Amino acid sequence: MIRLTEQFEARLNDQEGRARRSNIRIYGVPEKAEANSSDFISFLEDLLKSTLDLNSPADLQIERAHRALAPTPSAEAKPRSIIAKFLNYRTKELVIKTAWEKKVIEWKGNRIFCDHDYAPDVLWKRRKYQDAKRMLREHDIRFQTRFPARLRVFYTEGTVIYNSAEEAATDMVKRGLPVTVLSTPSSLTERVQRLTWRKTGKRRDTPAHVHPSYKDKFFAFRRSQTEDK
Repeated sequence: MIRLTEQFEARLNDQEGRARRSNIRIYGVPEKAEANSSDFISFLEDLLKSTLDLNSPADLQIERAHRALAPTPSAEAKPRSIIAKFLNYRTKELVIKTAWEKKVIEWKGNRIFCDHDYAPDVLWKRRKYQDAKRMLREHDIRFQTRFPARLRVFYTEGTVIYNSAEEAATDMVKRGLPVTVLSTPSSLTERVQRLTWRKTGKRRDTPAHVHPSYKDKFFAFRRSQTEDK
């Protein structure tokens, strides 16, 4: 049953990832920057065209756009990301490719960047590389994050592809690059194995004297009648 549930969970994650294929996330745009625009989509199209130097006269065919569904942060906190869904998958890929090629994107004094809209499970696996990426940047070692959650590192001795953050950490420690990995949430199997039976309430004490049933009373009456005869 647990194995079947894990298979269903994997399928749901895959379907969610496919449903997000035409989405992008834009990070670093200040809160309420869109307040003076007629609508969010027009604001976002103008932002992308101006920052990415997209000369296409046609619109980008953004179907909908909104901030990440989270409480509005304080003025000191990072702004919420913007999620945009494109009608055309090729247009979305063009925007992502152009943004990555440009590397540094400035908009009104703010540095912004674009990325795919990953499913939560994939996003968590990619975040686990954050300490490894920090260490690689400090040592000026080039790397790429491959889909869904692999790390490609261009060492002087050759290129290495890591399939998990744990694998990357183990190998990088051997190379003299100590890194730590974010703790992984427990799997469904581990959570079930830790479960124990618990009492839901006080156990009712069995009374010392149990009242006889009507059936017992009937047989007792018949016995008494027989004895009287």
